Amino acid sequence: MIIGAVWDQSLSDKVSVGDKILSINDFNLEELDECQLLFFKLTSITKETNIFKLKDKDGNIKEVEIKEE
Repeated sequence: MIIGAVWDQSLSDKVSVGDKILSINDFNLEELDECQLLFFKLTSITKETNIFKLKDKDGNIKEVEIKEE
């Protein structure tokens, strides 16, 4: 799963278009194949505050906390 847009400008210094989402709240998305990702419901693993583990274009891995509004 790849970040396609960053709607919240307050996240623009932490999240970039093209970053790969490795996990959300310790749920490893890399274990899912393309078909599973298409039918996967993010609501089953997301909370009010979520920790996204991302890999940027340079291969750096970072964790970003994102709160629902």
